Amino acid sequence: MARVGILTFHYSINYGAVLQAAALFHVLRDLGHHPEVIDYVNLDSRRTAVSKPRRVAHYLWRDLIGRLLMGDLRSTRTDNFRREVLSLSTRSYRFSSELLSSPPLYDTYVVGSDQVWNLEHTRGNTTYLLDFVPDGRRRISYAASLGLDRPRKEHLEILASRIGAFDALSVREESAVDLVEQLCGVRPEQVLDPTLLLTREQWKAYGAPGQERGHYLLAYHMPGDRQIDGTMSAMCRDLAARTGLPVIHLGQDHTRALHFGEDNRFDAGPSEFLALFEGASGVVTNSFHGTAFAITMETPFVSVYRTPGASRTARSGRQISLLALAGLEARGVDVFDTTGRAERLVRDFDMDFGGARVRLSQARAKSLDFLSRAI
Repeated sequence: MARVGILTFHYSINYGAVLQAAALFHVLRDLGHHPEVIDYVNLDSRRTAVSKPRRVAHYLWRDLIGRLLMGDLRSTRTDNFRREVLSLSTRSYRFSSELLSSPPLYDTYVVGSDQVWNLEHTRGNTTYLLDFVPDGRRRISYAASLGLDRPRKEHLEILASRIGAFDALSVREESAVDLVEQLCGVRPEQVLDPTLLLTREQWKAYGAPGQERGHYLLAYHMPGDRQIDGTMSAMCRDLAARTGLPVIHLGQDHTRALHFGEDNRFDAGPSEFLALFEGASGVVTNSFHGTAFAITMETPFVSVYRTPGASRTARSGRQISLLALAGLEARGVDVFDTTGRAERLVRDFDMDFGGARVRLSQARAKSLDFLSRAI
């Protein structure tokens, strides 16, 4: 079987990033291969992401004041999860130049999933287009995501110049299939995000023991859009009033630590994240991976998104594509919807996951077949 090097955003503190890396590693190992996650920390993007004054402000808030308010338990738990679940390459790489000068050697290299081809996010970094891989080694993309609904022209040109060298191509969103074909002349397969390749029972094995089960609502936020956050907060208040259940907030911006009276969980690691999704009576989220785990755990949910095309940087295509794949489009709420649909969904929070279970099972088999053939 093949020695496989996985390149993805494993080092991130983001729940979805860490868990999708764990899922892809898990699946490749179960297929009989010998996977390793290339321990690329990616200081390239961090160094160029923001101006020096903003970096200083970020350090003061996140690393000093934030830690005083919330502690550092989430980072510790995330680091422990990575060490326990993943096999990392012997060498750690901080910059792309280190990978280019001394690349780790594998039979096959797999890049994905997550927004590895969102060059807005990586600041034009071509490492995730596997430019460091020696000639003659297989290059595969698995569920690569471009992230944005409308990437910049210059970023599309970079993608077009690189992805033609791949031996097998797959993407995560339906919207990316045609776009990638236009860029390189090869039609990629649409496959599941790695987190959806594992069943509920498989994920439960990674969940933290002893967490609460039921009797609460979970609001999982991707911060940064105040309008969406306001919609989610209103829905949570309505649900709490109707059900009498408390709301646990996860993933909130650190400034919410100053909002007393809310149950904000800033210390949850990936295992606690899984347990909270599995045990919730209902979920309200604006996150792709939040939607994915609600579907996998078969927890009633509402997925809030912004209209595709409403802004160049909109990322709603990911949620919409996933909801369509699972046949659960009715659980999506456009933040611009003024017809009362959100209120109706809140009133009708019971869900039947039977159809979604069948659809996911079929898509899972197709995705695993792609990986088997590609490697």
